[in-house]
Amino acid sequence: MDAGSKQLHAFTYPSQIGGEGPDEVISLLDFFLHLNNTQATKFGHLVLWADSCPAHFKENDILFFCDNLVQTQRSVPVDLKFLLEGHTYSISDRRFGSIENAWKNFETLESPFDWIAKVNETSVQNLVIHEVTFNMIKSYTWKTFLRNAYVSRNKDVNGTTFPVRKLAWLNFGIGESKDPWLQ
Repeated sequence: MDAGSKQLHAFTYPSQIGGEGPDEVISLLDFFLHLNNTQATKFGHLVLWADSCPAHFKENDILFFCDNLVQTQRSVPVDLKFLLEGHTYSISDRRFGSIENAWKNFETLESPFDWIAKVNETSVQNLVIHEVTFNMIKSYTWKTFLRNAYVSRNKDVNGTTFPVRKLAWLNFGIGESKDPWLQ
């Protein structure tokens, strides 16, 4: 959901194009950021909301990507916020709920293309559907790059171990120094 334009962006693709891993999530987020930042200027304050699922959004890769946005000066700062369990009242959940309600009226759908055609026939407004191509998903590129560029650890600056599962909010770009290798 792009809060600035109040548009919901849905990315759809068959399993032959990609899966549900960090490469797909980061590639499509990067595509979305490039799509909405056509000028050569950097973003201002970027706020990303994510599901609190440790396997999807609390993996190191998305955290590394947020830091990379700051380090490469594409955005300063970046806030990564995690929704609480049972977050069915977030704007994105409500919008996808309206799509699911419209979906109940559909007959069998054979492909993502059928889904796109049927959703476009509904009264769901401010919905932008992106048909994902191989070029939009940079398979293994982000994950490999980020894992080679960053060190994974679960200790804060004081050396105290923290459980990633309990994170509710992270900020990148305030009070940090730049990594010399990116300059």
